[in-house]
Parts: sequence; structure tokens; C-alpha cells
Amino acid sequence: MIFGVDIASGSPSSRRPPSYSLVILDGDNKSTYHMISRHKLIRMIRENQPEIVAMDNVHELASDRSELISILRRFPPSTKLVQVTGGDKPEALTKIAKWHGITFDRLNPLEEAEACARLAVKG
Repeated sequence: MIFGVDIASGSPSSRRPPSYSLVILDGDNKSTYHMISRHKLIRMIRENQPEIVAMDNVHELASDRSELISILRRFPPSTKLVQVTGGDKPEALTKIAKWHGITFDRLNPLEEAEACARLAVKG
């Protein structure tokens, strides 16, 4: 099971809490959730224990490093958080997706979340 996540509105560092789009790929099954809270996202991660939570930017999850570490401590031990755009030399999600034959509307958070999940499936 792979979770693809993209921020749908707000920002972790703003006064208004962020909302997320989530696409769950489980074999041939796909589930989508739009405008869920960070609390609900973390609860779903804990309940479903996905192998990977894939994002284009892990900083969409937390406003700073200590908050990100705090959130990661709430993940199941076997769940990995992956930034599909790379670490040391990040590339744009659109560019990486294109390399792998994945097309999506970059203005649609659900489609971005699905692209992240599909990239994680491809490794």
C-alpha cells in the first residue's frame, strides 16, 4: 500500500492549518480523499500502515525540521516517508513524472498526490 500526498490548501507555517489530498494505491485499487486535515492524514497512516508515504516536498507536512521529526515519530515504524522529487538535487515533479510516462494536472492536488504515489511504486 502506497500513500501519495499533496498539500491542497494552506501551509504548515500559516495560521490556517493545511489540508491535504491523499491517493491510496493498494494493488489495483485506488482511493482518493480531498481536503483532509493533517490530523486525519496521520490517523489514516497509523491505521493503514502503508509501506510508503510519497510527497513531492516533505516540508508540506511540517513547518520546520523538529515538527517533521515529531510527525514522523507518530508514523508506524515500517512506514517510510519519501520525497519523490529527490533529496540532494531535487527535480520538478512534472519533469520526473514525464521521465516515467506519468501525466497529471499540476494545478490539481489529487492528481499530484497520485503522481507521487505512482512514482513511489516505480521506485
